[in-house]
Amino acid sequence: MGKKVLLMFALALALPMAAFADSNISFTTSGGTLTGDSNGMAFSGDQLVSVTGLGGPFSGSNLGTLTFSTPKMRAPGNVIDGATFFSGGSVAITGNGSNGIPIGSLFAGVFTSNPSWVHNPNLSNGDGQYTFTGQATGTLADGSLGVVLIQILVDRPYNPGNGSSNIFTHYSPVTTATVQVINVPEPGSLAFMATGLVGLMGAIRRKYRKQLVA
Repeated sequence: MGKKVLLMFALALALPMAAFADSNISFTTSGGTLTGDSNGMAFSGDQLVSVTGLGGPFSGSNLGTLTFSTPKMRAPGNVIDGATFFSGGSVAITGNGSNGIPIGSLFAGVFTSNPSWVHNPNLSNGDGQYTFTGQATGTLADGSLGVVLIQILVDRPYNPGNGSSNIFTHYSPVTTATVQVINVPEPGSLAFMATGLVGLMGAIRRKYRKQLVA
């Protein structure tokens, strides 16, 4: 019984390390257009140029696309000064088969935290900058569950005509968007881990009951 308990205990400790998805998966896009208003923000028209993981790395001028749309804006807020949006919407990263990248869905999910749109009007060089940040949960091409962090920087050059940086006016071209997978427990692994822990507790309980009877 002692060896069995020790084996189950070791298994229970090892499971959390095996339960996390690969955080070395990342995506980079070039180009595209970001639009936004009180009804939400959306991104499209880009080209996927780099993918790490999922059998890669892969690189090329057009490996696929990243598209997303958020739900409506939360009050208070506006696209000029900054805002947050409700969770939900959709995020899709699709490969087109170029340079060996898989064809079809590389990631499909929804925003599971409130996406943010932050305005920094006073960079050190006088320019301004907007940052979109969103965290989404969904399924990767290998079938595992993943959480991805999406970030887009939109530069707003200094405008000498009004003495400040240009503001976002519901539409802007994008230079680069990045998507990074965050380690998350896979549901199947979590269930397996829970089963192992329950079995461990039961084995320990039975052992001590026998000791008390003896």
